[in-house]
Amino acid sequence: MKTLTKILLLLNIAFWIGSSAICWRLTGGTLGWVVLLGLIIFIVSWRISCEVVNVPLENFSEPEWLIFIKKFKWSNAASLIGIGIYMFICIIFNFFRMRDFLNLNAS
Repeated sequence: MKTLTKILLLLNIAFWIGSSAICWRLTGGTLGWVVLLGLIIFIVSWRISCEVVNVPLENFSEPEWLIFIKKFKWSNAASLIGIGIYMFICIIFNFFRMRDFLNLNAS
């Protein structure tokens, strides 16, 4: 089971890196920084998810797969929320010319 969870974790990290590379290639820094921040938030939230998501008793009473899924969902949700907040800040302050990119300029 540890092998399967490590493979899924590596696939998820590879997905974040791949989507960041695609965003850098297609849009430059506009969406590249946003997705790169999502990758960083995912890695940080994965590291702290042991203390945040799990009660210490769950390590003994719950199957390893359910603990992994809970950490996986929590980390991805945290990174998507972080991306959303960062996009909102970029639109408000027009970082990386986000308003021009999304065609939100007031006429």
